[in-house]
Amino acid sequence: MNEEETKNSKMKLAWNSLPLKVKLIIIGIAIGFFSIIIFLVVLIAPLMELGIIEIGTGGGTGGGSLGYSDIISSTSYWWPIGSSETETINGKLFATGKPVPTTTTSYFGNRIDPFTGKKGNHTGTDIAANDGSLGTINIIAAQSGTVLYPAPGDVTNCRSSSTEDPCGGGYGNFVKIAHDDGTVTLYAHLYENSITVRAGDTVTKGQVIGKMGSSGRSNGSHLHFEVLVNGERVDGLNYVSEDNPRPTTQGGNTPVQGKDNKQTVCLTLSSREYSQNGVIALMTNINSESAGTFDPEILGDYQNGVPTSYGLCQWHNGRWDNLKNTYPNTYNTIGGQIDFLTYELKNGYSGLYSDLQNSSKTAAALTKEFCKTFERPANAETTCTGRANNSNSFAEYVKNGCN
Repeated sequence: MNEEETKNSKMKLAWNSLPLKVKLIIIGIAIGFFSIIIFLVVLIAPLMELGIIEIGTGGGTGGGSLGYSDIISSTSYWWPIGSSETETINGKLFATGKPVPTTTTSYFGNRIDPFTGKKGNHTGTDIAANDGSLGTINIIAAQSGTVLYPAPGDVTNCRSSSTEDPCGGGYGNFVKIAHDDGTVTLYAHLYENSITVRAGDTVTKGQVIGKMGSSGRSNGSHLHFEVLVNGERVDGLNYVSEDNPRPTTQGGNTPVQGKDNKQTVCLTLSSREYSQNGVIALMTNINSESAGTFDPEILGDYQNGVPTSYGLCQWHNGRWDNLKNTYPNTYNTIGGQIDFLTYELKNGYSGLYSDLQNSSKTAAALTKEFCKTFERPANAETTCTGRANNSNSFAEYVKNGCN
């Protein structure tokens, strides 16, 4: 008998020597253990599939984190400071251009309270007017949603001339908006009688909801901006960015709506990762490609009466097919085509893509580079030089916030 057989024989003898009651207890424990394992697998697997339970690979946060940065990407919320230029669309006032200059003066979390001089928790982000003006800076909805506050009859006329006024619970005049992703945003210390929305109203991202003021418990003209998740205040700078103030929803396809196709293309390009000179270059080329229409459905390059090119950049034959295959539901929209343009630049023209983002090249030089590298028209040198010379016609338009 070998060593392994000897061990097995001893185990059998030990098992056989146990009283029946002990054997039944051991068997019961084993069955119970495996039953629990099977139950947990059956229960947890579908919950993980639905995303209700998530098992991480790292250590705990130690702070009871809500994981709000995973709920929605910051690329879908806009910086709540509007542009000085406004336009009315379907009866709503928008300030979607370049935000007026402001300074973030106080961040979310621990700080020294400016009134008490003691350390305390700051529940939002304070964004102050650089010129200290009251009632002039447009405050916009950072995301589309439904207004929760103020309701008709709620106070909206708290004064901006008092520093420790308890009006509005210290918030002064404020707006609260619920969004489809479950978050809530709050905009406080607004100027008296400037709030343009009421509870139950549907607001659109970029819509003006009031003016910056200093109402309530405030020591200067500023916006106090809060984001709440499941009723708990979280850091709003995980949602909005002064450096990227007008991003579009993650996944793309959502244009920044303007008053016409030209402005929509310009605002959408400006909201993406391109530099100002890059936007000028792209606008100049798209203007030429679309025959000045900025129409995402324009047809061109007819051969025997059949169009072979399509859209803002006149994607030709196989590239037209690639556009439709990549964005089958939005290939004929401005948002879908600008996303496809960015997709092509990232994956096939990395040098040009980098130049359009970060280069110190002039708008004219970038216009010519894009034309020769991406569009590649017949008589490229002559055609692209002409476009470069025409880039000045879009410089002021782009620099003026697409106006």
